[in-house]
Amino acid sequence: MKKKLLMLFCGLCLMVTLQAQNTITGIVVDHDSEKNLLGVRVRLKNTQRIASTNTEGVFEFQNVPNGNYILEMALDHYETQNFPITLTDTSIDLGIILFYVDLSDEIDFSVITISDDELTNDASTADNIVGLLQSSQDVFLRAAAFEFSPSFFRPRGLGSENGKLLINGIEMNKQFNGRPQWSNWGGLNDVLRNQEYRFGLSASPYTFGGALGATNINVRASSQRLRHSCFICVFQQKLYRSDDGYTYFCAIKKRMGLLCFC
Repeated sequence: MKKKLLMLFCGLCLMVTLQAQNTITGIVVDHDSEKNLLGVRVRLKNTQRIASTNTEGVFEFQNVPNGNYILEMALDHYETQNFPITLTDTSIDLGIILFYVDLSDEIDFSVITISDDELTNDASTADNIVGLLQSSQDVFLRAAAFEFSPSFFRPRGLGSENGKLLINGIEMNKQFNGRPQWSNWGGLNDVLRNQEYRFGLSASPYTFGGALGATNINVRASSQRLRHSCFICVFQQKLYRSDDGYTYFCAIKKRMGLLCFC
């Protein structure tokens, strides 16, 4: 009799245990590229249960007790997502979960740092303010860079022909005077915002540079991100005029990469 009661008790405990074991599954996909994301950290808050997505973007929790949980999903450079989940003897398939790029990572708070040694150095390596201004994305410094661009200001008494300007590694300095003609691509500020500046005669992967350094503007399709952007500005040139525009980067085909329309 005791053996029968013990077996019945064990059977009931086993049934309750089996009913209380839930599973949670899902697939994490990049919103823009629609590719499966590897290494997404998935955890149930206030528990010790942690998982990560595999090469197919799939994650799974097994044998989760009944209860209310918060499912947190995080990956570097993506927005962290949280999902409230209630488990009551069931299996939950979250399906495809879209991950969005964290745009706050792209906010550029440009800070130019000059040490005391540079300021007191007899070589005056910090005198080239044109390169410092042009390398910044700050609104005020952009305006100052325009006002004191190489066309109007000669740092160290050197003209703009002593600096190199390249687009995708191709030199844009004119052969007849050695200066870049900025009017050839004026108004494309949003498209040409991806710039790399090398100070002075420091080594550059694109050119030997010059006394005023080298600037390379990268407009390669593979370096652009899918996005929309629009801008409008008002300036005075004898009369007040407005300059506005709209930029759209879209993926036409994977083989073609990205196309830009302005």
